[in-house]
Amino acid sequence: MASPTRIVPSPTASRIAAIIPNTTVISPRSVSTRSQLEESISTLQNEQERVQKKTFTKWVNIYLSLHEPAYYINDLFEDFQDGTKLVALLEVLSGQTLPIERGKKRAHCLSNVDNALKYLESRKIKLVNIRPIDIVDGKPMMILGLIWMLILCYQIEDSSMFDENSKDNRSKAKEALLGWVRKKTSGQIDGLDVRDFTSSWRDGLAFNALIHAIRPDLIDLRRVTRMDIRERLENAFTVAEQQLGVPRLIDAEDVDVNKPDEKSIMTYVAQFSRRFPDLPFGSVNKEHGEFLRWIADIRQRLAIVVDAPIQDIIAEYKEYVKLLKQFIEKQKHWKVFERKESKSPHFPGEKLKELRDAFDDITIRMNRWRCKLDSSLPGKLGQIADWINTAENLNLHIFPVKN
Repeated sequence: MASPTRIVPSPTASRIAAIIPNTTVISPRSVSTRSQLEESISTLQNEQERVQKKTFTKWVNIYLSLHEPAYYINDLFEDFQDGTKLVALLEVLSGQTLPIERGKKRAHCLSNVDNALKYLESRKIKLVNIRPIDIVDGKPMMILGLIWMLILCYQIEDSSMFDENSKDNRSKAKEALLGWVRKKTSGQIDGLDVRDFTSSWRDGLAFNALIHAIRPDLIDLRRVTRMDIRERLENAFTVAEQQLGVPRLIDAEDVDVNKPDEKSIMTYVAQFSRRFPDLPFGSVNKEHGEFLRWIADIRQRLAIVVDAPIQDIIAEYKEYVKLLKQFIEKQKHWKVFERKESKSPHFPGEKLKELRDAFDDITIRMNRWRCKLDSSLPGKLGQIADWINTAENLNLHIFPVKN
């Protein structure tokens, strides 16, 4: 039997091996594979950036349209550079008035963005490595990161949750939204199991099931299951926009991909959770329900305190001032809400009138409480306060305030 062939390395090969031990020769094929992988990763990142920019631009314009005066952006990366529209966006989201400089110099732009970022930091919204210069220079990743934080805090979360524990709240926002979706869509379609905000939404079934859970009359699930993917997605986005008033932030071609963008889908789906949570009786959406709860609470408190005898005038004045501040803040939110919903064909006009009448009623009760307190001041101070309040009431009858 022939012995196995033994390969004897050449002297040159032996010397090279001794100098460079365990060296792997990289073939042209492995270099090509690595280049293809890097190219695929880059393509995926560029696609995610494109979809996020498109989605976030639409989301921003929804709120900028509510500003007085209304604003509109065409390019998310360029139109925030002077800071004015960023400040306007925060004013709508927060109901606060922020300082702004109208100059066009770079120093003015940096100052405006700095004011915006400092306001967010004051609300315990942590902005990691986002500096004013990044926004002014139009850096895409920094701007997308900033807008995502605003979406997370003001839409996916409830902004009233901002406190020392807001970081913990934000870490649970995704899980809370997913839990809400799973509860709504459970049992709607056989085999439907929403486990994330990417691949679970690609075939369009989850969007249609969510709409069906909110308004069963709008979606025929048996018909939907027979549609192709693009048709399903188109059906859900169209019905949600035309029948539920949910703006179309994403399109079918953005979702029917190998890996749909998580942040864009969360942004879109969160609109449903804000508009259609578990609502108190008589409310149309979440914000309306919050107004109704607050109105009921403050009316109950005023009914007790306005006509009750004063025990401690200083303590009651402090309570009045505290409630007045709350009322003023709520009025600001009400004005923004009224402007927004008055443009919506899905919010009944009589519901807006009910809220308007309620705020007028609370104003009257707060004035009665103040008159009671002023009249109870010691000595001539009480008499002077009576005169002032009487004159103010006469002015209101002669020159009524117009909303």
